[in-house]
Amino acid sequence: MELTRRKFGKILAASAVAVLSGVWKVAGRMAPASFIRAVKAKSFPGRIRALDEAEVKGTAKWGG
Repeated sequence: MELTRRKFGKILAASAVAVLSGVWKVAGRMAPASFIRAVKAKSFPGRIRALDEAEVKGTAKWGG
């Protein structure tokens, strides 16, 4: 199997297309989204407790 100029050109073109398509896919995944639409929550996902002012004004557990 000899490598002629025409075969070499085809191989070169095919490899360039493969590399460019891979770069295009990676760049598309890494690009940040232009905007994100927010959806209003139907309900609060946790337990709702009454506000305790002493607990709010005190130092938190991880407050240092």
